[in-house]
Amino acid sequence: MDEAVARSLGELARPGGLSAVFCAGASPLGHRWELRGTDNVLLARTARVHSGGKAAQKFWKLVTLTGMDVGNDIHVEVRGAGGAVLGRISSINEKPAPATLSDPDRRQIAKTVRKKDDVTVFGSDDSVLAHLVCDGDGPWPVLDRAAVVVGRLVGGEPGPSLRPELLESLLFPREAINSAAYKQSQHLGCAG
Repeated sequence: MDEAVARSLGELARPGGLSAVFCAGASPLGHRWELRGTDNVLLARTARVHSGGKAAQKFWKLVTLTGMDVGNDIHVEVRGAGGAVLGRISSINEKPAPATLSDPDRRQIAKTVRKKDDVTVFGSDDSVLAHLVCDGDGPWPVLDRAAVVVGRLVGGEPGPSLRPELLESLLFPREAINSAAYKQSQHLGCAG
């Protein structure tokens, strides 16, 4: 696995763009995003976290490993060089769906709110920074608050189906249910 090189969140704001690559883990606990520069250098990666006491964390880990946490909020740390925590992202399972990026002191840096195909990006003071509508095939234009195109969002290959395969459902119904729950637990990618 590559070592991340970013030492601050500011290093993620590179000219030319950034790639966010989803990497599925063996369970939802192992899912992560890798943030890469246009030169494919790994800048940072995410790691799921929980902020309860020891008993709550053990229970959370058990529920997460079984895939029974589908529909829960998701919190990840953005980790850079040497595993240093550069920030935290919280994806809250509500409608509209918000995802908030905070600095290590938990001050809001940015927030996205998704209502179906409509995504708005807000700054630290909740002012609108960007807006896009992911309708139809991409790439989708990203507009600033004055409706000027400032970039575009380009999607990659689609992820796995959220529906268990027919053979899997017939031969291994319990595993098929777990598989569907595992695949549905990837909602962070849709939120922000």
